[in-house]
Amino acid sequence: MVQSSRWTARAISGLVLAVLTASGGFVHAGSTPAEKCAIAKSKAATKKIAAKMKCWQKAMATGAPSADMACLMAAETKFDTAIQKAEAKGGCVSTGEEMRIESVADKCVSSIVSVTPTVTCQAATLTCHCGSITTNIIQACGAASPRDCTSVRNEAAQNCALNGQPTDDCQALSCTDACTGQPCGGGCPSPSADCGGFCVDTSTDRQNCGSCGHLCLPTEVCSSGGCVCQSPNALCCATICFCADLQTNPNNCGSCGNVCTSGVCSGGVCQ
Repeated sequence: MVQSSRWTARAISGLVLAVLTASGGFVHAGSTPAEKCAIAKSKAATKKIAAKMKCWQKAMATGAPSADMACLMAAETKFDTAIQKAEAKGGCVSTGEEMRIESVADKCVSSIVSVTPTVTCQAATLTCHCGSITTNIIQACGAASPRDCTSVRNEAAQNCALNGQPTDDCQALSCTDACTGQPCGGGCPSPSADCGGFCVDTSTDRQNCGSCGHLCLPTEVCSSGGCVCQSPNALCCATICFCADLQTNPNNCGSCGNVCTSGVCSGGVCQ
């Protein structure tokens, strides 16, 4: 009887384990609407990060300076759709936080890209300006004992200090590899950022606006590190925020939310 009981217990334990494995983990009975919404948003952010990283990985494999815009846009669209669906079901503790979640996800991608450069300096070169002093340190590709970027930057900064000039700019600049002509060694002049080994101006770059991989919509431009609507479009917010042409959009004619019953908007006036 004891042996039989043990086998029964083992069988039940095996069945429970199989069910839990198939369901992806322990089941939380009666998850609240708020919990379901939070989980859905978390999954959307996780999938977006993974999708954007794949875009960057493809760029790294081909030596491209940035991830493909169509690839990044696909990740953005799927994320937007997932967040909208989660909030449409109701029960969310807060709504309209799509852009906030997006910003955190993009910074995660940016951080990973920044610490995984694809370019290694074979022979670092640097042109540095500090006050009225200009320092040029040039190495030939294939030099017998090439110096790295840290050594080159330190020499430039020392030259600035000897002439009574600030050294910050020289110590922050990215070096250029004499063999590839690409930035290397980390550190890019402000407002640029190191995106996968390339210095990108994140204040104006639509594919890396504010941070690496943060993509502006086709109707947006990147200004001062933020995506803004391109004239004559204006930012309108309902469930989500979007750029609308107030001159011709029948759902936002003349102003956001002004719907033309005729379905025709011309010059910002319903016809």
